[in-house]
Amino acid sequence: MFFKLLLILFIFSSTLFASENVTIGILAFRSKAETIKEWQSTADYLHQKEPNYNFVIVPLDYPEINEAVQNNKLDFVITNSGHYVYLEKKYHISRIATMERYKKGQWHDRFGGVVFTRAERLDINTFEDLKGKKIAAVDGDSLGGYATQMYELFRNGIDKKNLNMYVTGMPHKKVVQEVIEGRADVGFVRTDVLEDLSQNGSLDLKQLKILHPQKSETFPYFLSTALYPPYDKPEIFTIGDIWNKYKIAILFSTSMTFLFLFLFSWMYRKNSFEKAYAKSILDASPNPTVVTNGEFLISANKAMLSYLGYATLEKFRSEHNCICDLFEKGDTNEYLQPKMDDVFWIEYILSNSQKEHKAKITINGETTIFRIDASFVGNKKEFRAIAILTNISIMLTQSTTDTLTHIANRLHFDVLFEHAVHISQRDKSPLSVVFFDIDHFKKVNDIYGHLAGDEVLKRVANIAKNSLRKSDVIARWGGEEFIILLPDTPVKSAVEVAENLRLSIAHENFDVIGHLTCSFGVSYLYEDETEDTLLNRVDELLYNAKENGRNRVVVG
Repeated sequence: MFFKLLLILFIFSSTLFASENVTIGILAFRSKAETIKEWQSTADYLHQKEPNYNFVIVPLDYPEINEAVQNNKLDFVITNSGHYVYLEKKYHISRIATMERYKKGQWHDRFGGVVFTRAERLDINTFEDLKGKKIAAVDGDSLGGYATQMYELFRNGIDKKNLNMYVTGMPHKKVVQEVIEGRADVGFVRTDVLEDLSQNGSLDLKQLKILHPQKSETFPYFLSTALYPPYDKPEIFTIGDIWNKYKIAILFSTSMTFLFLFLFSWMYRKNSFEKAYAKSILDASPNPTVVTNGEFLISANKAMLSYLGYATLEKFRSEHNCICDLFEKGDTNEYLQPKMDDVFWIEYILSNSQKEHKAKITINGETTIFRIDASFVGNKKEFRAIAILTNISIMLTQSTTDTLTHIANRLHFDVLFEHAVHISQRDKSPLSVVFFDIDHFKKVNDIYGHLAGDEVLKRVANIAKNSLRKSDVIARWGGEEFIILLPDTPVKSAVEVAENLRLSIAHENFDVIGHLTCSFGVSYLYEDETEDTLLNRVDELLYNAKENGRNRVVVG
């Protein structure tokens, strides 16, 4: 049986190194005895490589494995792709490996779904014919035995409410029996199930008819749906993911921040002794913290002065009036500036407390992004406020950067692109876009493996990044596709950028692989044009470059 298996490492797996026994949960479709027998050699191999640990195989069904993951009873899990997606979303686990199977002389890391009926059913030939028919599937959570087929039906305009579905439970052989014996009109199974049953003599393939057959030169099994690698698109780490992963830490940090603001505000209004005491509390804060009127820095704690690189507040004041002197602009208007809406930055924060306020500061060549929380601590005569700076650089980087290539991800590019289009239309300045991908990249993965393919993606991204200006933006669009945003750049100059990059990549000698090429589409923003129409046009130009021989730049 061909299953996409993902080896999942739990986020909180520190117990792995504190115990001699390492438990590996296996999603079991056969009997538990058969599952242990199948995987024991893997456990023995791991023990041979790591003799300090005993690797214990624990076969579990869906409910059991979900309960074990929820209660942190396992160190590792081996399961199929669809179930992994559920576990990741529900319990925030993360994967470390994808298993490939070698069958029919090929390595396979993809699979899909099959929709079939009995050969004599002349009334069932298309997806449209499935309406009202009795359909058997293994399980509503199965990726290859349910989800892929249902998505294909959805794409073809078939509503689930028009289908008479029921589940048989694992294994997939039960679905085949239901159809062959006439209890079901149609069956859903994962790819390679039918061929395996035929090979072991359990099924005559002439008894069946495949609906919506798909052909693939590299995939030798019956197929009714698209093929699904587990993750052939880069993961986008969103703000929601940050919240799910760091929810407790964020809530605790925010609560402590506001408690600190309250205590300091209260004590700052007292007499000089209490103010001195408040200063000691200020210094006790691990976060950089200042007292300011927005124009001048009145006080700063030790963490702030240490970050700025000054021994005393007086030395800082001899060179700067305010920390806002160090605020930098970003690619969009997301960062604080010394004045915002004609008021000082600290007043702007206090007047817009519902917003998250961020500042970008570079010290000794290292850029840090801070979230700034503020509270009023002055009196009627003098305006004063306390501002606490929290370093959010790591979380922000995770949400905006492609984890493999370390350039912008697609989510972040969309934000920058929208802003760039707005600026271009407002200032009547030129804006160009370059869209390119790596020629025959699939062959690189197929011949040299995905690790070699990943190295190619990283090298290409690095070559492109080093050839651009600081104001330009390169992002990973998806798979082997990249997109470059060139603000204040006419299309003629953008073509030169693309041509120089094409030659640089073509002349690069990639380890193991040798030389490869890229194809480019280049265009510019028309007057009163939307982002989508520009992207569609540059995508079509890239397609033309591929169709006309690859390794070329097409402009339009």
